[in-house]
Amino acid sequence: MSRIAILIDGSNLVGSLYRARLGYPALQPWVDDLRGADDLAYARFYGAPPAREPWRHRWHAFVAANRHVDGLDFFEGYRHPSTGEEKAIDVALVADMLYGKIANHFDRLVVIGGDGDHVYALKIAATVTDLRVYLLGVPPRGLAAARILSRIVEPSELVERGICSPGAGSPVPQTHRAPPGSRTKVLILRGSGATPYRRFEY
Repeated sequence: MSRIAILIDGSNLVGSLYRARLGYPALQPWVDDLRGADDLAYARFYGAPPAREPWRHRWHAFVAANRHVDGLDFFEGYRHPSTGEEKAIDVALVADMLYGKIANHFDRLVVIGGDGDHVYALKIAATVTDLRVYLLGVPPRGLAAARILSRIVEPSELVERGICSPGAGSPVPQTHRAPPGSRTKVLILRGSGATPYRRFEY
């Protein structure tokens, strides 16, 4: 049986969902669909909590709603103090993608989201592993030329499968939120600060 890793460019994904007037995603049904009959090596969501409300509260509600997904953790980058721009996200995703292959963590790799900064790394990764990329909206320039297998996911498909609810910024659909009695701690890998990870309790 093959092992799959699923890396989610959360910054790109959440922004794309907002522009498509969809809410935060339920990751359980998406991970289940992508892994199929394979063993899940790990799934990782890369992003940074917004500095301002109500977006910061919505971010933590999204993490809490997905805390029950087995094999899922979160990489937390940081925000530029003056511009609010997310930092460390792209580098972390690429580092995990290449290190995971070197360390033989997976046989198959899925990347959800992604922007033009990833194209070269994806091109290299595709030469050494079975890679698929899932995107919302217009593919980054150069992706097709790099012959990277990709699929555009339509917003209507995400709504039909219960992954997202209509309405920009709406919460994770109730059906797929962490049920009562789920674990309360989520592993957060950190892109800055003295401690490389922490467990956030909800």
